[in-house]
Amino acid sequence: MDINQFVAKLNAVDWWNYEDFPNKLKTLALADQESKDGIAEIKGVEGDLLLNAKIAADVFRVIENNQCGSYCQVAKDALPFIIEIALFGNHVVARNCAINILIDLYHSCPSTNISNDSEDIVKRKIRDTISKNKANFIKFADDDKRNISLIHDSLMSIVRNVHNN
Repeated sequence: MDINQFVAKLNAVDWWNYEDFPNKLKTLALADQESKDGIAEIKGVEGDLLLNAKIAADVFRVIENNQCGSYCQVAKDALPFIIEIALFGNHVVARNCAINILIDLYHSCPSTNISNDSEDIVKRKIRDTISKNKANFIKFADDDKRNISLIHDSLMSIVRNVHNN
């Protein structure tokens, strides 16, 4: 993934009132194992894992409004970028973070009183992406054994869910 092209595409989007969101997505795209800056030492927990979890949580918090249990409008605009990172990210950590965001988005439960179709659009896009790129995700799991359960259990359960409905 060319990070300069990625950033140019980010900057071309009107992010509504989320001016810092492109930086969160760029940080997600650049996540790697060496990301340890700013993490306090916690006994028994690696700093890079904490930072990368925070990066993914920061992106997810903007997309899924925990206060009212709905997807924010920005979710539809952010989804293609998260998918791009999940499929083509330059580092396994960035890909893992993006995949976890997709899983969280798919399994989160926005309220049923949403006045727009954000939930259906987001979930349908995630299902379609996983179905169409199943081989890519499985190769990713095979290339890095840490991803086997993440890919096979979480993502493939979404694919099975699609075929059962």
